[in-house]
Amino acid sequence: MTIGEALKEERENLGLSRYKFSKGVVDRKFYGKVEENNGVLSSEKLIQLLQKNNIDFAQFFEKVKSNENLEAERLDKAMRVAFEKKDVNECKQVCQSIMKLKGQRILKLRAIVAIAYLDKKLDDLDENIRKEIVEEIYKSNNITQNVSIIRLFANTMPILSNEQLNILVSEFLRKAKKSKPKSEIEGRRIAVLLNNYLVSCYERKINIDLVDDSMEYLMQMKDVHLLVYKEVGKFYFELIKGNRNEAKKIRHNLVDWGYQKLADTL
Repeated sequence: MTIGEALKEERENLGLSRYKFSKGVVDRKFYGKVEENNGVLSSEKLIQLLQKNNIDFAQFFEKVKSNENLEAERLDKAMRVAFEKKDVNECKQVCQSIMKLKGQRILKLRAIVAIAYLDKKLDDLDENIRKEIVEEIYKSNNITQNVSIIRLFANTMPILSNEQLNILVSEFLRKAKKSKPKSEIEGRRIAVLLNNYLVSCYERKINIDLVDDSMEYLMQMKDVHLLVYKEVGKFYFELIKGNRNEAKKIRHNLVDWGYQKLADTL
């Protein structure tokens, strides 16, 4: 089922006209084209439509999962597994399949950066690729909830300049504080992104107020499932501050808690 077909079904179930269903979000005529599969909504406008009409996100997106989307999800997972193993050849094979997908530009950008990172050729990345990634992150209005953008941002931090990195994380943190995570999964994504930022700061020798703000936000997250993410964040925070002995203690704690593989990556 296409997004247009799914929206039409939801609208008819609610007994609403196209005008009432789309009012305040998109023009009625354009919305009509979306239902007829002749127009494409931005992810932001789609989310706004679903929120406006109190439509369950999970159920809606379950309807629109196509074979193409399922294949993209499968390849996304395969790329993450290969990247974690640092298997360059496997990553390149998966990347070739990702490049054959229709659309999925953000996934393709992440794959390109992943290969460049493993090949140690980040400096050789085409400037247009860098520009496109920054533009994708900047233009997202709901950066703390947009899964694709969060993953893109978290995965492509190594290619951002210090200024770009700090500006984007500052804006991300501002929006995260304002909206607050609405689920365990959303909280975990925010924690992962902040961890990645702290890693980048350690590698780049960045020690600014934003580092302290990020760590403070991370430590204030209450979900018990985020304990490990907090410890990883603390590990890099202590390194940034020059407290290597404290960092070693955190690493030993992770080993004692049964996270040997994770500790080995630190």
